[in-house]
Amino acid sequence: MQVRPNGEIKANKEACNDASIDVAKVNKTIDILKLNVERLRRAREESWCALTDEYQEYFDNPQIMKGAARSELLPGEDGRLPRFFSTSRSYFGPVAEAILGEAPQAWI
Repeated sequence: MQVRPNGEIKANKEACNDASIDVAKVNKTIDILKLNVERLRRAREESWCALTDEYQEYFDNPQIMKGAARSELLPGEDGRLPRFFSTSRSYFGPVAEAILGEAPQAWI
């Protein structure tokens, strides 16, 4: 799934196709779980806006964006993922996927 800047969650068609998952089923699951109710959508939108406010000026600096993505995506000292992980993952896009694709030893 991916989060849009307005906080809406949608199935990631490319990822679904790569994993042979029916996009319609993912979207139905999102609907059943009510993941796009206004309260949650607004909270994700606020998270996206906060990320934009924090990192927009560095968007063309891969080194800074990689460090920022690490701090926003990787588990904290308590072993928990940050709030709105999916929003951060969508915001950082390919940078996030590269970090999450690393061997765990590289970031644990």
